[in-house]
Amino acid sequence: MSGSSPPDKVISLTEAIAEIRSGDRVALGGVQMSRRPFGAVRQLLLGEVVGLEIITYSVCIDTDVLLADRRASSLRYVAPRKTTLGPPPAFADALRTHSIQIVPETGASLGGGLRAALAKVAFFPIRHADMGDVGTERDDLVVIECPYSGVPLVAVPPIRPDVALLHVQAADRHGNLRIDTSAGLDQEMALSAGKTFATAETIVDDLEGGGLVISGRHVDAVVELPYGAFPAACLPSYKWDLGYTLAYYDAVREGQFDLFRESLAVRSYDQFLEASRSRSQEQSPSGA
Repeated sequence: MSGSSPPDKVISLTEAIAEIRSGDRVALGGVQMSRRPFGAVRQLLLGEVVGLEIITYSVCIDTDVLLADRRASSLRYVAPRKTTLGPPPAFADALRTHSIQIVPETGASLGGGLRAALAKVAFFPIRHADMGDVGTERDDLVVIECPYSGVPLVAVPPIRPDVALLHVQAADRHGNLRIDTSAGLDQEMALSAGKTFATAETIVDDLEGGGLVISGRHVDAVVELPYGAFPAACLPSYKWDLGYTLAYYDAVREGQFDLFRESLAVRSYDQFLEASRSRSQEQSPSGA
């Protein structure tokens, strides 16, 4: 007797985001301006959830709009390298005003915290050297001595997201995900979160290809959402949209976020994309 077939996990974006509650600890996947779950975050802004504890590998526009719209009570992030654009504007304001709790991490410490949660242990040890300058900014971490080598280690406590939001290149109907570019900490987020929802550029019958595959056992639902990372990149389908990002930066810096937010609140995602591309062309440095 053959086993039952895996469940169909395809749902609408509205259904997925409705699972997020005020006060939830939400992990946002992606790396830098690649595979950011901006489409899911836009849907989140249409609701009324507040007090979110955001966890992200890097602070990008998806994180920043949540700060600008006052949806976050805390932010845990990997301290960024300097970029030509500078820090996102709402994030920079939060750093200056201390309006929310901000916890800097390194890639090693954030990954270690997620792995501790997955393993259900009290802490995950990482090398003291892997904390870099962040180690001097955190007074909540405990340094221990390795019982085998005697070298100092940092005991990173568990980081348990209530929800993980990811965007991937492809998924199948059973929740298996394929990531064709840098995965960052998406796998750790998916495996440690209470619930994981992923938007995908396409839903296919067979996840062929050589990318990282996250098992559908760790994914609660998938949503087909082409251009779901826009304005971030999702290679090979599309690149980062610099023009739209600049338009957002300018709006926040000039105190016009409420007007910018109206463009996010249009009825459908297709309408949002159409309006956003027009805004991007107006702001493009090339004048295109």
